[in-house]
Amino acid sequence: MPQNEKLKKYLIAFAAAIIIIVAAYFTFFRTDPFIKNLMSSDTTRFTLILYGTEKTLPQELNAFLISYEKKSKVLKIVTVNTDVVVLKKRVKAESLKANFNKLAQKDINRAVENCLAELAEITNDNFKADYYIAMDYDVFSEFVDKKQKNIIVDISSGSRTFQLFQQLQVAKNVVKKIKSGTLVDFFKARSGYKNFNTNISKKALSWSVLYFDIKKTLIMFCDLPVRNSHARTITDSQNADAFFEEVYFPQTNLKDFPNITIEVRNASKKQRMGEKVSWFLREKKFDVADWSNYPEYYEQTIIKDYKGNFALSLKLAKILGCQNIIISYNKNSYYGAGVLVGADCEVYDKFDKSKTLKRGQNGKN
Repeated sequence: MPQNEKLKKYLIAFAAAIIIIVAAYFTFFRTDPFIKNLMSSDTTRFTLILYGTEKTLPQELNAFLISYEKKSKVLKIVTVNTDVVVLKKRVKAESLKANFNKLAQKDINRAVENCLAELAEITNDNFKADYYIAMDYDVFSEFVDKKQKNIIVDISSGSRTFQLFQQLQVAKNVVKKIKSGTLVDFFKARSGYKNFNTNISKKALSWSVLYFDIKKTLIMFCDLPVRNSHARTITDSQNADAFFEEVYFPQTNLKDFPNITIEVRNASKKQRMGEKVSWFLREKKFDVADWSNYPEYYEQTIIKDYKGNFALSLKLAKILGCQNIIISYNKNSYYGAGVLVGADCEVYDKFDKSKTLKRGQNGKN
């Protein structure tokens, strides 16, 4: 057979293979429910469950309710306090974490299934996700980046604010990883799929690593409202319902800046930082009611949003050079937001001795 005839046959076979692959690709994207939802829906919702192993964070459990708003490019992440007690009739009330670990000893699939059902109860059926992903922390670390030591953080001790701050750092690292999704991550998702407990198909999970365009996405990190009752933690039903209705479900408004009252707490161990930040914000037309010292020390400044005014929190964070916003919704709070001044915050006033410091430096970290 002449050489050009062979080449012609090879080219035809190659072209046919490409056509088949492309056709299969587009058929898959039109028919797979997760990819179809990701491409066509304004909002994609799923639940993420992370649990400990004997080697890594034993008995630990974290649950996140996640929504991605394509239009506003906001990734809403609600972290659930897994110490919250699940109230059931005729059964001893146990925490979400305790119930999960008890079932996980016998059947991890059943533990995940039960956890999803209990999350629905805890949220008063407000959050209904079509998809879920559950994995242990070893798998999570491998999938995200095992070289990043701060991916796995023990948050079992410390205040709730400390726990939220640590979880927010993990969330930011994960989003950073997804933003830089590559073919390596595509194949990593495919090869590691057997270690995931999920109702998302292998193909969909793999392709979503490349398709999930969140390069300009903002993270709205929220804490599900809870309260203490008779020495146990339960869902704060009224605040939780209001949070979902007024903050979580509506499309995020990034333009309105309502006037709110702010509290400032000095968590930097630097003298007079609470006072200096308060006057600095007052100069910027913020209504700062008072300032005081905070019992915990923080390296980084944190904005705590009590009313879900995300646009205003972003503005406040920008002025202070802050990268950490946590929505701790409480409709009964007198304050609209709180500033925990960390050691990274630099604000100066006329009483500072150094003549080299200029007023224009205020708020820059």
